[in-house]
Amino acid sequence: AHLLFLGALILNIITCLVVWHYARFSSASVMPIHFSVVSGVDEVGSPATLYQLPLFALVTWILDLLLVWFLRGLGNYIKLLSASAALLVAVVIFLSALLLSLQGA
Repeated sequence: AHLLFLGALILNIITCLVVWHYARFSSASVMPIHFSVVSGVDEVGSPATLYQLPLFALVTWILDLLLVWFLRGLGNYIKLLSASAALLVAVVIFLSALLLSLQGA
């Protein structure tokens, strides 16, 4: 479970770097922030709006750590479940940030 939490934290840091790179090196003040497979870019906004992606992943990671701490008497199952959830959220948000930056390039 510790390795899953560590992996989620590392992926959150990488997501922050991807978003920072995408937002910083974009010359536009308004950029695509949401891409739909059906309709293409369907939301635009400021580059600062993109920082909500890694922030959400970090909040989820912290909440999962708190859940493990409060429910530590329940055994390893809750640790694995919370760590897996944190890693899954980190992977999905990393992929969304990466694909959004690739679409905007």
